[in-house]
Amino acid sequence: MGIREGGAPAPDLRARAGMTIRASTGLEALGEPGRMSTVFFNAASRGDALRLLDDRYLFNVATYAPEIDTKYIYTYAYQPDESWTRYRGDLTGESYRRGEYLFSGPCYFRVCLKRADGGGLTDAEAARIGSVLEFRPAVGPRPCGPPEKPFIALESERAARRVRERAAGDSLAFALLSDSHIVVNGCWDDTLASLRALHGMVGFDGIIHLGDITDGMVTAEATRRYAGEAVSGLLSLGAPLYITIGNHDANYFAGNPEPFSVDEQCALYLAHSDGYTSREPGCPWYYRDFPEHGLRFVFLHSFDPGEAVRYGFSDGCLRWLRDTLGSMPRGFRAMAFSHLTPLVELQCWTDRIRGGDELAAILEGCAARPGGGLAAFVNGHSHVDQVYSGLSFPIVSIGCSKPECFSEHKPAGSFTPPRRLGEASQELWDVMLVTPSAGRIDFVRYGAGFDRSLRL
Repeated sequence: MGIREGGAPAPDLRARAGMTIRASTGLEALGEPGRMSTVFFNAASRGDALRLLDDRYLFNVATYAPEIDTKYIYTYAYQPDESWTRYRGDLTGESYRRGEYLFSGPCYFRVCLKRADGGGLTDAEAARIGSVLEFRPAVGPRPCGPPEKPFIALESERAARRVRERAAGDSLAFALLSDSHIVVNGCWDDTLASLRALHGMVGFDGIIHLGDITDGMVTAEATRRYAGEAVSGLLSLGAPLYITIGNHDANYFAGNPEPFSVDEQCALYLAHSDGYTSREPGCPWYYRDFPEHGLRFVFLHSFDPGEAVRYGFSDGCLRWLRDTLGSMPRGFRAMAFSHLTPLVELQCWTDRIRGGDELAAILEGCAARPGGGLAAFVNGHSHVDQVYSGLSFPIVSIGCSKPECFSEHKPAGSFTPPRRLGEASQELWDVMLVTPSAGRIDFVRYGAGFDRSLRL
């Protein structure tokens, strides 16, 4: 969510009544009837301008430098407005104005408005922000987006070579990533560019995202836009998309007052997932068969903020899974994908997983089935690389796609690869190569970390 290829996007000045921008921190805050503020961070360049069109209002501009505080990479921290930028502290109670505001250089910005007569602001006023405030781009060519990072071509070549070395005629190749936690001025554009580059070299049969696309800490409107852009970006790669919903995807994190219902999550994240059909409201699980390879992929749901034990697997999901695995054609192998692991000891965020023991028992039963079975359970959430072999099937945890590297809140026996911005280790995702003829699943790493292999 930054300057895109081909220049800065047209600013989206949608505003919300009752929202202000705090002068001390640059953070948004609700519950201020005398203010309305733009919902999104927008990019501006030198010479761009904001102009007030209606003198019944005054406007104030907060600007943010495109600088990343590394505490969000090397410590456990989430930026409250999902923006890896530095607030310049230029919004004050005395800086409301009429007329024009001219940008002196590249930055991100948000705008806060108030009525000149001091009155309250309404949703109707926010809805007509286009007749109140106008963005005027500088005359002349718009700046292009930043060039593609040099490491992308090099790392893509290295990963493609390893994929080709392991692939056979019956191999299926899936891009596999988790926990993007997309932020303004973050690295998502680089992740998309790396996915696109390697897809062009090896050709993905699908893309699997294991959840937590954003941090889920901002307004529902902002999360819908940010997550929608991420899903659209993945779809633009041209390969079938499969998503499991993560806990942050519920827009529930850090006490967010605007959480999504399960139906809203399905509409936002699963509507374009290959194989997903909404059989009934609140049914965020699905499967996809690859009959020529004897495979069934099942995609599970593992978080519900409406439950007393939020993390876990519902009775409905477990019944569905039991039926779906039980109905597999003879000789099929299953792979299960979820944001959350079924085992408490493989994560550090809760001491109880609803339905976890039942899920493990169902999967153990499938793994023991003659003439078929369960190949692996694959999850994100823990932000680590780990292969657990304590059950009759392996549990594979995938590290965090967002550049993050800290030791807190990590399960025993896991590995957190070092990360550095601007280098290949900034990225972390796998090509999951399933090769039935070789009886093998390879996880070929792009970026930080190492390759791994399992018996199919």
